[in-house]
Amino acid sequence: MSEHSDLLVVGGGLMGSGVAYEAARRGYRVRILTKALRGVAHEVAAGMLAPISEAEPVLGALTQWGLKSLEQYPAFVEALEDYTKMSCGFRTEGAIHVAVSRDHLSQLSHISDTQERMGLRVERLDSDEIRALEPRLTPRAIGGLLLPDEAHIDPQALFQCLTAAHQRLGVDTTVIDQFVDWAGGADRVEGAVVIRQGEKVRYRAEATVVTVGAWSHSLPGLSLLPMRPVKGQVILVKGEPLVSRTIRTPDVYVVPRSSGRLWIGASCEEVGFDPEPRAGEVMELLWEARRVLPGVSELIFERALAGFRPTLRDHLPAVGPTDRPGLWLSTGHYRNGVLLLPATIHGLLQAIDTGGLPDELQAFSPLRFVSCTLQTAQSMRITSPRSAKSIQ
Repeated sequence: MSEHSDLLVVGGGLMGSGVAYEAARRGYRVRILTKALRGVAHEVAAGMLAPISEAEPVLGALTQWGLKSLEQYPAFVEALEDYTKMSCGFRTEGAIHVAVSRDHLSQLSHISDTQERMGLRVERLDSDEIRALEPRLTPRAIGGLLLPDEAHIDPQALFQCLTAAHQRLGVDTTVIDQFVDWAGGADRVEGAVVIRQGEKVRYRAEATVVTVGAWSHSLPGLSLLPMRPVKGQVILVKGEPLVSRTIRTPDVYVVPRSSGRLWIGASCEEVGFDPEPRAGEVMELLWEARRVLPGVSELIFERALAGFRPTLRDHLPAVGPTDRPGLWLSTGHYRNGVLLLPATIHGLLQAIDTGGLPDELQAFSPLRFVSCTLQTAQSMRITSPRSAKSIQ
């Protein structure tokens, strides 16, 4: 049995759903192949859109790409919400970094110095100014930073919006039991062979994109991709709204949702694919959250979650063509998958349309992890699967 499409997306998480949505808007026939996995990153993500908070001079290309993606978010969300008549939970109140100790204050001073040297907008706050902006913060706050240009979104609501858009755009989503191999010969990937409901099925496509996050290196031909899962744990509490902005200290973040929940996170643990929340991390996160926002202790504990950040050796994503023509990657976004979603979607589809990687994505080429001759690189230029204008 064989089926054909213009674009085959292997991975049905937030990144794969976003790529499929935009490709379908451009007129591609799109199919998503997905498998039930525990710990998918977007199910746990708090949704901070924080390129300024995460800015580091050594990761200048990533910072600039994050800033560009943040600029694209309002139009991306507006188009999606207009199309689906649903909310993505996008909020633009900014973020506040709070110091509740002298060590914190020293760390925030270093952060603000770095941001100012990079030409990013940050405002230093004293304790009175912090409490004026967010009165429920601890009176023990001794200083902080306001990052007015940052935002946050509800990744779970965003995923639901994308899923609803798929249905209207005719994106086929197929749940598979097992991935077998790539379709095509040694010289070109032409889709995938999978087991679905006990039957071997071949799905052919002009271009195939891998978006399976921390599991990417488990697919055929990608075993040498230096990918590992970094576990993150978050806590959901609900009750009276305490803050309107994202609140961060060097030890914890607290993100308000329109639903009335607070997302508290997040740990970074090198423990492999361990999907279970652990009591020690839950206790630590709650203690740090209560330290900056005392009212947390009066909220209702809902649940703890754990997920896996797809992390490559250099902590940069891999977006673009592989050394096998027809096979593309969009993975390894580590802590920035939600932030980089619009820019990744547009950059990747531009590359697939034109056969050439945009300048802004050169630093994130998957080919930095493989030996690739000039002849191989030239052979990876492909013809656009479909030439069509974006649906307005």
